[in-house]
Amino acid sequence: MTPRMRLPGALGALLALLGPSPSAPACASYAPTLFVSPYAPDTPLDRFAAGELGVLQPTWVRAYLVASYRALAGSPLGPGERAAALAYWKGRETGSPGGDAWMAAREAATGAKGPGVAADRWAGYSTYVNCGDDAFGRAAKTLQGYVGRYGKDSPETRGWLAAQEAVFQNCSDEKPSFPEYLPASAPAPLRADRAYQLASASFYTGRLEEAQRGFEEIANDPSSPWREIAPYLAARAVLRRATLGSGEKTDTLRLLAEARARFIAVRDGAKTPELRRWSEDLLRFVELRLDPDSHVASAAARVLKPQTKAEFAVSFVHYRDLLAQVLGLGPGDPRGERYVPDPRDDLTSWIVAFQTNGPSGLDRALEGWTRARTNPWLAAVVARIAPDHPRYAEIAEAVRRLPENAPGRVHFAYHLADLETKAGRHAEARKIVAETFPQAQAAGTSATNLFLDLRLRNATTFEELTSAAPRRAVYVYGDIEGKEDLFDEAGQAVLNRHFPLDLLVRFAAESSLEPVARENVRKVVLTRAILLGRLDVAQRTAALVKGAPSLGGPEWRVDAALGVLLKDSGMRPYVTLDADFSIAWWCSMSVQKPPVPPPPAPPPSFLTPAELESAAKEFDALGKEGAAATWFCREALAFAKRRPDDPRAPAFLARAVRATREGCADAETKALSKAAFQHLHARYPRSAWAKRTKYWFEGRGWYPPS
Repeated sequence: MTPRMRLPGALGALLALLGPSPSAPACASYAPTLFVSPYAPDTPLDRFAAGELGVLQPTWVRAYLVASYRALAGSPLGPGERAAALAYWKGRETGSPGGDAWMAAREAATGAKGPGVAADRWAGYSTYVNCGDDAFGRAAKTLQGYVGRYGKDSPETRGWLAAQEAVFQNCSDEKPSFPEYLPASAPAPLRADRAYQLASASFYTGRLEEAQRGFEEIANDPSSPWREIAPYLAARAVLRRATLGSGEKTDTLRLLAEARARFIAVRDGAKTPELRRWSEDLLRFVELRLDPDSHVASAAARVLKPQTKAEFAVSFVHYRDLLAQVLGLGPGDPRGERYVPDPRDDLTSWIVAFQTNGPSGLDRALEGWTRARTNPWLAAVVARIAPDHPRYAEIAEAVRRLPENAPGRVHFAYHLADLETKAGRHAEARKIVAETFPQAQAAGTSATNLFLDLRLRNATTFEELTSAAPRRAVYVYGDIEGKEDLFDEAGQAVLNRHFPLDLLVRFAAESSLEPVARENVRKVVLTRAILLGRLDVAQRTAALVKGAPSLGGPEWRVDAALGVLLKDSGMRPYVTLDADFSIAWWCSMSVQKPPVPPPPAPPPSFLTPAELESAAKEFDALGKEGAAATWFCREALAFAKRRPDDPRAPAFLARAVRATREGCADAETKALSKAAFQHLHARYPRSAWAKRTKYWFEGRGWYPPS
C-alpha cells in the first residue's frame, strides 16, 4: 500500500528550522516579582490580538510590537491573522489536529489510549518545535493504511506502530530512540517505511547529516512511496544544520547556500502544488537569511498587508527572523542602536525608534512623528518625551485630540498622566486616570498596576493612597499571577518611610487588603511596635496576629521576642514583597542590598508635618537596631545579664545564636553571636539549651530584594 502523504506545513517547518525562539527570556534560577510584564502583553493574549493594547513596553518582543503598530495605525489584525499570531505567540497551534488524529488512530489500532503528543524539544533554556503537527497527521494516515491492509493485530501493523512510537519519542525526549532495522528478507514496502522512520528519527534527534543521507537514499529508491517528499526533507535537514549548527558564520553561509540550491531543485521538480509552495516558502526564508538587510523593507510590507492565516503565519515568522538578524535580540543590542532602516519602511523605523534607549530614541521618534503625524509615532514620542521638552505642549495636545475610541487609548492616557504628574499638575493627572482607569483594568494586570502607581503618586487622601498601594503581580517566582495583594517599590517606600506606626495600624485595620496581605501588614506593625517599645500598639496587634501571645509586664519585649519574633521568621519591621524565598526576618538598613528604595516622589500631600516627623524618627530608630539576628543577640545578652536567674535567659541566648545561622549579617552579628554563645556556655553550661547549642555563626551573606 502506498501511504497517503500530508506534507509538512510551512509554519511548522519554519518554526522547527528557526530553533529556539529569541522571543522569550531564558529561564533563570531566580526571577524577581514583576508588576508589569516586560516581554509580552498580559494574558489572555486574545484580548491583545483583538486590539486592547494596554500600555506598550519597549522591551516587548517585536512580534507583539508588529500587532501594536497595526492596531495603532488603524489596520488591526484580521481574524485569520489573529489566529496565526496567537498560534505563534503561544508557541504552537491552539489545538493539534494532527496530534488528535494520531491519538485517535493509535487508540483504534490498539484499543488503548497512548501517551500524549509532545512536539517541543529543549535547547538550553528554550524550546523549539521539533515535530510539526503534520508529522502526526501523516503518521495517523499511514497507521490507518496498515490496519486496512494487514489488520490491527498483525505483526506488520504492530511492528510499524512500535517503530513510529520510538520515532515520536525523540520529539521531546533528549535520550535518542531508534526503531530496529528490518532484515533484507523483509518485504520491500515494510523496509521502505522503516527507512523513512529511521531517517525521521535521526532528524528529530539532531543527527542531521545522518538524516540527510537517509532521505537522499530514499529519494534514489524508485520503489519507495516516500521518494517524492524525500528531497524536500533532505533540504530541510541541511537548513536545520544551518540554523541549529555551530553558529560559525562560514559554515552557516555554506549550508544556507546548499539549502537554497536544494529547495530550488525541489520547487522546479515538484509534482504537487503543495510541495512547490512549501519549497518556495523555505526558499524565501533561506534567501532572507543569506541577505537579510536587503529584504527587511519588503518583509515589513508583507506583514502589514491583510493576509490569510497561512500567508500571515509565514510572513510573520520571516519578518521576526529578519529583525533578529539585523537588530539583535532585543532593546539595548548595539546592532539595533546603529541600524538605519529604509525611510520607506515605516514599521521597522517605528520599532527601532520605540526600542532605542536614551535621547537618540526620542530623536528618532520625533523625526518619525514630524514626518508621518500618525498614531504609532505619537505613541512612541509620548512614551519618551519629558514635560520640560520644547515640543511637549504639541505632543500633549495631539494626545488630547485623539478620539475616545482611538486604538491605544490606555497607552496614551497613561503616559500623558505620568507626564502631568512629573510636571506637578496633579489635578489634571487625577482627571486623566479617573477617566481611563476602567479601560486600564480591562487591558490587564500590567496596565492596572501602572494606573494604580499614578493614583498613589497623586493621592490626596489616606484612603486614595492605601487603596492604590496593594498590587497584583503578573509574575511571582514559582507562581504565575500572585494570589494576594503585594507591594511594589513605590508602595514599600511610602509605607516604610512616610507612614508612622499609628498610620500603619490604621492601614492594617481600614484598608481592603486581602487576608494574607492584611496578616503580613499586621506582622510589620507588631514587629515595629516591639522594636520601638510601643507596648500599647503591640498589645492591640498581638491579639490579631495568629499564634501571638498576650503581652505585658516589665519584660514584655523578651516575651515578644521568644513568643512572636523567634517563632516566625517572616516577622519584619518593613513592608516587603514577603516572598517565600526571602531571608529569615530582616536585614540591617546599612547593609540591605538593595536598600529600601528612596521615595519616588515627595511625601503624600495629606500627611501632616507631625506625622512626617514621627515617621522619619521611627525609620531612623529602626535602622539603628541592625539586622534581626544582631538585635536578638543584643537583647538576649542584655536580658541574661539583667536577669541571670530567669529561666527564659538560656532559651533566649540559644535561640538568638540560632538566629544568626538563618538571618543575614551586619557588622556586629559575628561578634554578638560569639558573645551570646560564650555567655550561654559560661553561665548555663548544664542547661539543655547549652547542650543543644554547639556552634555560633557569622550570619548569612546573601540579601534578598527589599
